Amino acid sequence: MKRTMCVPVFLIAIAVAGFATGTEETGEAPELIWYVPGGGGYPYDPAEVELVVEAANEILLSEIGATIRMEVPGPSGDFNTKVPLLLAAGEDMDVVWTSHWSNVWRDNARNGYYEPLDDLLQANAPSLWAGESAFMDGFRIDGDLYAALLRGPNQSTSEMRIRADIAEALELDESSRITSLEEVNAFMTQVAELSDDAYLSAYRVPATGPLMVSAMMPFFGHHELGVLPGLLKVDAASGEIVQVYRSEQYRQVFEMMSAWADAGYVTPDALTVKDDEWGGLWRDGQLPTYFHLSYQPGNPRINRPNLQALRVPIGTPVLAPSNEGSLMAITSTSDHKELSAAFLDQLYSNADIANLVVFGIEDRHYSLDGPNATVDGAAGYNTGLGWALANPRIIHLTPGVAPEAREINAAYLETALNPVYSGFVPNTDDLKTEIANVTSVFSQYAGPIGLGLAGPVDEAIADFNERLDSAGLQTIVTELQSQMDAFLATKQ
Repeated sequence: MKRTMCVPVFLIAIAVAGFATGTEETGEAPELIWYVPGGGGYPYDPAEVELVVEAANEILLSEIGATIRMEVPGPSGDFNTKVPLLLAAGEDMDVVWTSHWSNVWRDNARNGYYEPLDDLLQANAPSLWAGESAFMDGFRIDGDLYAALLRGPNQSTSEMRIRADIAEALELDESSRITSLEEVNAFMTQVAELSDDAYLSAYRVPATGPLMVSAMMPFFGHHELGVLPGLLKVDAASGEIVQVYRSEQYRQVFEMMSAWADAGYVTPDALTVKDDEWGGLWRDGQLPTYFHLSYQPGNPRINRPNLQALRVPIGTPVLAPSNEGSLMAITSTSDHKELSAAFLDQLYSNADIANLVVFGIEDRHYSLDGPNATVDGAAGYNTGLGWALANPRIIHLTPGVAPEAREINAAYLETALNPVYSGFVPNTDDLKTEIANVTSVFSQYAGPIGLGLAGPVDEAIADFNERLDSAGLQTIVTELQSQMDAFLATKQ
């Protein structure tokens, strides 16, 4: 297959290992193409990236013997719209970042874009297979594994990030915790009194609807189903599928958001501000609060040049049944599937490679203070994607993270509720038409309701539910609940 360059895409070349016949036939190391989202410092400086590439090549060529080109089709907000189209068009790629919320792994696997991984990982990624295979059953379809987990099991506690000056004024510290919607509401009321820029950063996450819906899940013991994110959740204790816009629990969230919008806490243009713009405002210290879906025990504070903040966990932790927020897949069209698996093993087990692709070159792109790495945001290579590009348990810690943070996280996992449906993978083959129709309705109406901008809550939700039902939502729910019940029956 001829390798072609994708346009317009920011390209990064990195060398990676290869054992295959490409070296024998051409005298050159085989090239893998790796697609990843752009991080907080995107766009990166191509000259600085080239230096990172050269450093990585020296290691990777000696380890497995090939080259990889990393392609970044834009900031993370663009990944979900661009990459599925590239896959459908047959664009050359070998390894690709995927998840349940962006570049959705289930859809791509069912469309034939991803290669089954069991044999590939067992033969070519021994460290990854030994460490994570027990946690990857949730990434199977009809028994075949289609996505690889690099970061191990995780919990799904949300967090409210509060700028340090606001946290100090509210007398919050590292022991603080938010245990109810009432407390969330009280915090925002106090924040508004202390700040002139009290706009809530409840931006829309691609394909998942308003962030606040998912951020409040820990209060209710819910988790994502993996189908129609933002619209359907699952009760971790029972396996019951929860329709967000028919739930009295989430109605409280929508009523709170409506009150916030009336009070001026939600910027009127919230529906048009892109995800990456919200993130940039937060990182520059221009927002007083920022809700996030992944609390990090042992890492209670954010310390950046323009931002100091406190992380406050929300609700009770739920063990992520499959931790599918960040995964890697190998494409079915790859000419170097074995090498691609070997590359994943390097990202998982080789700390030198992991730190290079995440942080860059020491003393050029970042500096070390013990185990903590401080990135120079002006140095031209700042991914901020330690959670996505490699195994986060082997890379340097970020500023302010205690050396014992990973042990703290492991202990925190022990307190998390373990969902009864761990390992369940919904089959949506016969629901594609209904899902497409419901998704179209969802994309039009969920944002205004979830951000409190749709007018009277009861009227807006009633109209929304009528449209969802007409699009086929109840057919979807009935079928998926039937599958869930059958799955749970096998575990009794």
